[in-house]
Amino acid sequence: MGQTRRTPRSLQQRCACTHTLRTLSDAVKTLREELGLPDLSTKSGYRQLFAGYGDYAPKLFRYSRDHQDDNHAVAAVSAYLLRMVSDGGIASKMRCDRDCEKCIVHLVSPSKCDLRVLSALRLATASSVSYGSNGRHGLTYFLLDPLLNVLRDVGRSDTLAPRLCLEAFYYALSDVTRPSKESNILPANHLQDLLERCIGMAGHLTRDNFFGLFHDVMELALAEHLPYLPMADPRYGTFIVALMRYGTANYRRLAFNLLTGRQSQDYRKRTPPPEFCACCAGHLDDSANSEHGTDDHDHSSHAPHAHLADTIALPDEPQRTSAPAFPDGESAQLAKMRPIYESIMDDLLKTADLATAGLRHYLIILEIPLPTRYKTEKADDTRSPAGILPFDTWGDMLPFAANAVRRLDQQDVDEFLLPKRLVSAPSPAQIATILDVHHALITDPEQAVDMVKAARIAYPDDSWLLFASLDVEPFDSRPDFYEGNGQVDAVCDLREQAKKVLASTVVGRLIRATIARTAFCFVNSSVSCRKVSFWGPILDLADDMAREYLEVCPQDGIDRCWMLEIRIFARLIRFGPEVSPQLLDMMHMILDWRQAEQFSILLYGRLRDLHLSDILRFVLDNYNAALQWESRLRAYCPDTGHAEYQACSPWLALSPDLDPEPERARRWFLNLHSPRDAVDWNDMPYKIMRNLALPQAVLKKLPNCSSCGRRSASLKKCAGCREAMYCNSDCQWRHWKGQACGEGENYPKHCHRSECTRKYPFKGGERTQGPEIACGDC
Repeated sequence: MGQTRRTPRSLQQRCACTHTLRTLSDAVKTLREELGLPDLSTKSGYRQLFAGYGDYAPKLFRYSRDHQDDNHAVAAVSAYLLRMVSDGGIASKMRCDRDCEKCIVHLVSPSKCDLRVLSALRLATASSVSYGSNGRHGLTYFLLDPLLNVLRDVGRSDTLAPRLCLEAFYYALSDVTRPSKESNILPANHLQDLLERCIGMAGHLTRDNFFGLFHDVMELALAEHLPYLPMADPRYGTFIVALMRYGTANYRRLAFNLLTGRQSQDYRKRTPPPEFCACCAGHLDDSANSEHGTDDHDHSSHAPHAHLADTIALPDEPQRTSAPAFPDGESAQLAKMRPIYESIMDDLLKTADLATAGLRHYLIILEIPLPTRYKTEKADDTRSPAGILPFDTWGDMLPFAANAVRRLDQQDVDEFLLPKRLVSAPSPAQIATILDVHHALITDPEQAVDMVKAARIAYPDDSWLLFASLDVEPFDSRPDFYEGNGQVDAVCDLREQAKKVLASTVVGRLIRATIARTAFCFVNSSVSCRKVSFWGPILDLADDMAREYLEVCPQDGIDRCWMLEIRIFARLIRFGPEVSPQLLDMMHMILDWRQAEQFSILLYGRLRDLHLSDILRFVLDNYNAALQWESRLRAYCPDTGHAEYQACSPWLALSPDLDPEPERARRWFLNLHSPRDAVDWNDMPYKIMRNLALPQAVLKKLPNCSSCGRRSASLKKCAGCREAMYCNSDCQWRHWKGQACGEGENYPKHCHRSECTRKYPFKGGERTQGPEIACGDC
């Protein structure tokens, strides 16, 4: 008891002062005593500070300036301001106080004391969220440079400071760059300077910290919050390559999104400029050549970027001398995807043949990424260069390419498409229509709805248009969807459409994956307003389409992880964990999902609506226990509390109320599902089993109510003899008085009052005698 509490070693490595875990609380107490500040550990303290803010705040600001050399005093000021920001009323006054903004910016500064730095960074994060959510962007704007200064100072430490600093910087940067009615919250020249500072941080941070900083910047760029980000700058290509080669799974996913144009939020957004992708591809080629000792090119123009790449491989970490360890199949897929944009753009700049570019882009839409160049008599090397083309992105190129494809002959189209594993080549007009629809999906999704409908009428058998219609037209667009057989008819139509394309073809796999994904996402978003049994046909459709996809898709299929998730989650929604015959299949699917997830996240980076990592781990570890299923499901379906939804499945009605002995309840559940151990129903934990609707096989083993005879898993025991069991207090009272046999107030010999070994009076009311009903924990 009398020993001094030591500070963890991670907090003492950079500190120029010594302190224990109570140092900050003692410093805050000293601050309150010297300035007479109220104690914010009570509600009355917050009310007192709110009423006298004009008197207390100036004292606090002067104290921070006068004691700036005292690390503990400054840390105490930051901790006290953090509590002030957490209160809505006090924070509203702080947002109108310019002196408060200056004080917070002054507190965020480098220091040798980690206690001071951590307190200031927590204050900066809370202030950025509070000020930004209320439209006060001045503080977050002035916090950017101080946060970078702190990050530069603590970037190589292994404490909590770098992570907190990155978090505060992300909130501040996202606040000043988010779309707002105010114009030029962050001017273009200031943003350029800020990005230049981020580039210059490479040699002062560890690799993980630098990737975290650049990850935050690029996430905002993908969300189009950084309109001035020069994507075509070769330096950013260097960083993308560094993220892909040396980063973790999340950073590689981000790099691949930027490299291939796959957006992390919405696939309809504009893709990066082609020259940016070509720049990244060039850096990948340079890196591969230099690793294998086959560098035959002149890299004098890329010398600054190569030096920048060397800076990323920091001196304190070993240089990589071999190729990065990609999973099986990933490097091959990257080799296919990387040259596509470069080769199409190179040929287009040389020949100005928009028809060829349109046909090659049509193959990309069908997800057949074959970079083989199309050489005919029309596309010769003697044609004059295209010069400045009238487009900057792939979305701008598509209308021109569609017009050029319309002028082609069917023979030219067959010559180009039939060798690409297509069963039959569509007409030039049909390809041009698909290119126009794809352009509308990128630029104007609302216009794409009408275009898809018109295209479906013109080409009803086109599989890709079916895929596009599922993305723009909801399932419930049919007027009779919620009535009669409307849902069944819609499902039958989709099944017939899917049968028109062989599942073994690329387009067939794409169609089945799209139907399964769209159907399940629709059920997942609408399940709160209807019973799960209502969505049975659509759930069956999603499960069948996912099964057909998995039967024919390769191990590196683009939607393999998605389809496994759909099959797993569909079973959980419909049956719950009680379906022991399907347990083996469930385990096999989960193992396959774990293998597919690694590849899917690293390569494709698709953000799915369902994040099942925690749920699947829970299935593997606690499949028979089933103690937390309702709370887990509510994290994904927040409205599962409705009575009609709880009654649709036997396990969704589980009420996981807190039990005083959770270990005892867990053991009881395991014994319930074990064929070897017998279950003692008298020891059943009532609070866990209340309102649980069990299967018929288990229901036959349940005890009867001593009064009405109904079988139930939530009967309460008599507190006297602990033998009689009742549904509720009314059944208990009737059995106690003998009213169940119609005997009235004259208690017969067989009434429970004459049989019970102990008698407990009721508490209050007219019932002066009788046993209390005890819960199963007594």
